[in-house]
Amino acid sequence: MIEAERTGSVGGRCSLEIDMGDNGTQALAFAVSNAVWEGRHGDRGVCRMMPNVYWRSIPMEDLRKHPQFRQLPELLESTGVPSDPDELANLRQNSKQWDLAHRNRLTSRFVPSVLGFLEEETAKDLQIPFTLKGHEKALGAFEDLLKFSENEIVLEDVRIAVEDDAIDSSLWKTRQANEPGGFPYEYHPENFVPPAEPQDNRVTALRMKWGKIHEPVSILAAVNYFSEMGAQVKETGLHCMEVHHNNVFEEYGIEGSNCLPKIGTSPDGVVDWGNGKVEALEAKNHCPFFFDRSQNKIIVKSHGPFREVGTWYIAQLMWHMLCVGPDCKSAILTSMGIDGVVMHRIQRDEELIRLMLKYVNFFFKNYVMENSAPPENFFHNEPDHRRMIFLTIKAAQEAQSVATLEGNEVQRSPQNLDFFL
Repeated sequence: MIEAERTGSVGGRCSLEIDMGDNGTQALAFAVSNAVWEGRHGDRGVCRMMPNVYWRSIPMEDLRKHPQFRQLPELLESTGVPSDPDELANLRQNSKQWDLAHRNRLTSRFVPSVLGFLEEETAKDLQIPFTLKGHEKALGAFEDLLKFSENEIVLEDVRIAVEDDAIDSSLWKTRQANEPGGFPYEYHPENFVPPAEPQDNRVTALRMKWGKIHEPVSILAAVNYFSEMGAQVKETGLHCMEVHHNNVFEEYGIEGSNCLPKIGTSPDGVVDWGNGKVEALEAKNHCPFFFDRSQNKIIVKSHGPFREVGTWYIAQLMWHMLCVGPDCKSAILTSMGIDGVVMHRIQRDEELIRLMLKYVNFFFKNYVMENSAPPENFFHNEPDHRRMIFLTIKAAQEAQSVATLEGNEVQRSPQNLDFFL
């Protein structure tokens, strides 16, 4: 254990501990005293060493300028949503139009809750972490889906900007053959300045923010890897099921009346192999910040990447494959921690997708349309639901390992190296 002190802004002290961890690898854990320092005059205040969720991150705007990443064009002169559902896949994620397009879509974020996967009994079968499960997840999805009829959106014929294919040679410089390093394009960002914004230092909030901020780094890992394999990683927007499926009940042989709402999904990218084959890309970024109750401290420790695929990811990946289309026979899942990235390939399972559609339809028809909240452990022990659980576990267990990248094989920003600010 190495101990150090840092002077506070009014002359106080804030302690920092660096724990090399049980396995002795470099910088596996850092710790910061939890929220107070003692000032020179005996006052107490907030420690200035705040968790840095931007650690070595790369902004999406910079990734879009990478020569091997296919970015989406920008929208021009429009505040509405394209009337053609096929065009929604060309909306940049987190744009105003993309956000509006989601309002009447049952997207992958609802699916595990709606399928009952996060209910207590089913979650046990799927070995879902306690932080993810709970009946309140289904109730939240139920309340959100009730609002679908209220969320009218304006559909417009919009103009899409022509994509600018110009390479920013000052930001991404081609590595010379005699230069050290393992990346085809070296990243040369401007000096990083963390955004001046209030920060919620609850661990749950930190993890959510970390996951989103570090998404471009995960995508870049896929760009670097799959470019060598002859594929191209593309930015993508909202994929609508009706683009590829006119009558999903007939196609999948589902009995009963079709009460499904509009369905869509937004994977983190698409891997295009150039021969008609595409794969949905989903990036999971594991935040290193934890609250250690025994020490009353926020700590940073190695968390991931994980060499096994969690069952709780499978429904989202199947939803991606359904909506991206019939040419999407598999999905790539990246798991990234501060010590590297692990990539897996999950194969499409048509029987599992059929059962998912059946139970999503049941939820919408019998709970949402009837304005009747689902009971606890709904669907549990129904024969088809048990079959769906079995296929979900099977898909996770049969996931194929694609690549394992060590920390130095993951391209990150050369700046912003401190875990605490």
